[in-house]
Amino acid sequence: MGYALGLMWSMYAWEQLVQQGNAFLLQRGSLINIGLTLLAILAILFAYPRGELRHFRFQPPHLCVIGLLSLAVASSLWTISPKDTEEQLRLMAPYLFAFVLVCPFLAQNPRAIKDAINVTIYFGGLVLLGLLFSKIGSRGVILTRVGGVNVEGNPLATASYAGIVAICTGFSVYNDRTNKALLLLKLAIVALALWTVVRSGSRGQMVALVVSTLLMLPLTARLAVRRSTIMPLLTIAIFCGAAIWAIDHYDLSARWRWVSINGAREGRFQMVIRLLEVWASGGPFTWIGGLGSSSSFRIVGFYPHCVPPEVLAELGLVGFALLVMFVVGVTNRGLAFLKSTSIDPSTRLLIGTLFTMFFFDALLSLKQGSFLGSPFFLCHGISIALACSTAHLYKHDDVVNLPKRMGGTRRARLANTATSGDAAR
Repeated sequence: MGYALGLMWSMYAWEQLVQQGNAFLLQRGSLINIGLTLLAILAILFAYPRGELRHFRFQPPHLCVIGLLSLAVASSLWTISPKDTEEQLRLMAPYLFAFVLVCPFLAQNPRAIKDAINVTIYFGGLVLLGLLFSKIGSRGVILTRVGGVNVEGNPLATASYAGIVAICTGFSVYNDRTNKALLLLKLAIVALALWTVVRSGSRGQMVALVVSTLLMLPLTARLAVRRSTIMPLLTIAIFCGAAIWAIDHYDLSARWRWVSINGAREGRFQMVIRLLEVWASGGPFTWIGGLGSSSSFRIVGFYPHCVPPEVLAELGLVGFALLVMFVVGVTNRGLAFLKSTSIDPSTRLLIGTLFTMFFFDALLSLKQGSFLGSPFFLCHGISIALACSTAHLYKHDDVVNLPKRMGGTRRARLANTATSGDAAR
């Protein structure tokens, strides 16, 4: 199941890679997305008879997301912009179905998370290598030309995936540093991921990647694997220095100048202020239930590129409370799991990796996208809650069900069962 999950994470970046110059795929833009989702559903159907889903339970963060989406649908009854609400819900429904309802079944144990991370490292590295040799326009991959004008892919999508690849690869170094050749390969993948972000001109992705790893890598190193934080910080500093050099050396500094950054910030800030002003003037019902999902399109002409105030204005205090409960619930689960000494360090490292991905997506939600357009943020948070809730169960089952050829004698199984029972008590 984890392999299918890893492929789902690569959906947007892989899509751009294979669509270049391919008229068939360009005309059928959703074909790859549908194919990957069907593959994920097929993986679930194969896993069910084997009992791999027997521990699946809807966790509170998952229920919060379902509640938020239900509220978004219900808001079509009172929205101030019915056309925009219906259009955006219909547009994003397939992605939300895939990442909120399908992917959690793939991510409901640490073994699946491990497989997904491995796919992200090695398959993701190949995707980024393909993007390295792709033709780049002003910022994105050139998919085709229409009337002499380049049609580019979304640079934020490839940069976001590159950030995920960098996080998974960087954290995996702590799991096994004995293989020097593999270590060098992983460092090369991290460098390739950073170059993908820099070349795309995605300032927010670079800042979010640096901040999330700067905070979470030392924290995970200290809590999960009990190792020094000096090397993580030194590694981050080296790669940041290389990124700064690349920005200046390859004439990429235009988008990184303060004037450009400040202009983008001011534009987002003005949209948020205008949206909240309309919400605040709407009266008690609007304060509680919001203006309606995607009503920002009518008020400011687009979504405001900042999810928390968007949710507050469009889904009201109820929606904002559900969003806060989701984020706090995921954060509490993740931190408690990292500090739990009853779980082996390698499993905690997996959750630390996933937690950093969630933090990375959370930071991005403050500068881009909409709530309905943030499926990875929701998916990673739900996955943390599910994996944390079943980690001890799957660890116990793996020990008990060891075949004899792997050393799983009846006496050893009974001893391990007793030990697990004592630990649980």
